[in-house]
Amino acid sequence: MSTQATVATVLRCGLRKLRVENPRLEAEVLLANSLQVARSWLHAHPEMPLNGTQEQDYQKTINDRAAGLPLPYLIGHWEFFGLDFVVDSRALIPRPETELLVEEAISISKHHLPTAGYRIADVGSGCGIIAVSLALQLPSVHITASDISMQALHLTYENAHRHGVSTRVHCVQSDLLTGLDTFDIICANLPYISTDELSTLPTSQHEPRLALYGGHDGLSVIRRLLSHAPRHLRTGGYILLEIGSTQGDIALELAHTYLPDAKCDILPDLSRKERMLRIRSPQKT
Repeated sequence: MSTQATVATVLRCGLRKLRVENPRLEAEVLLANSLQVARSWLHAHPEMPLNGTQEQDYQKTINDRAAGLPLPYLIGHWEFFGLDFVVDSRALIPRPETELLVEEAISISKHHLPTAGYRIADVGSGCGIIAVSLALQLPSVHITASDISMQALHLTYENAHRHGVSTRVHCVQSDLLTGLDTFDIICANLPYISTDELSTLPTSQHEPRLALYGGHDGLSVIRRLLSHAPRHLRTGGYILLEIGSTQGDIALELAHTYLPDAKCDILPDLSRKERMLRIRSPQKT
């Protein structure tokens, strides 16, 4: 007679299959998600039996994870900036380094812009982490979230609705800034992975290539945005662009080429890696 599966036994099975950096954590996250309980519940109920459907569901997610499918896609949500976002294969998985961009946009809004009436664009919004996070932190701002992918825009709207800011996050299908108005801040986490990097990036097999691939040098999409940006940036406005950790010098050259009168610098992330290009257009004289 076969022994009925329990929390403890299926977790041990999951641990044997996973070849990831923290197999116990991921095995527990996947089981908690399958059972719709907190991870702490698993620790308190190791002998709790699973029915056949629960065991099959868990084994499927473990096998999918072992095959390389990203954990956030398997559980359907991920945390960013202290908020829980719906995520799936329609858009890039949120990364913690993007929080630097959100923090800088909040700081600029609070210290360098009027108290009301200013406008922010989140270009290439993906699942909407930048637009939604800013809308929650800056209640007087109007935000335009644009993406060339209508599927990604649907995900942005879903997350805006989830967090109660759908009336202040205007979703627009657009190729970068095409057809958009002028803004006080233009934020963007655009594709910046080069051809050589993409071929060695495991996540490129599962996340949307459109959201990752930035051309031969990784900067083709950023280059196009900067070439159009002067027509969409208000006087004294800012552009905040996430970049790759080795792209600072080239990104600065591009900024000076397309916005020669602007003040441009590179900001590091918490690991002191180059992470963001910040551009400020000149004030009126």
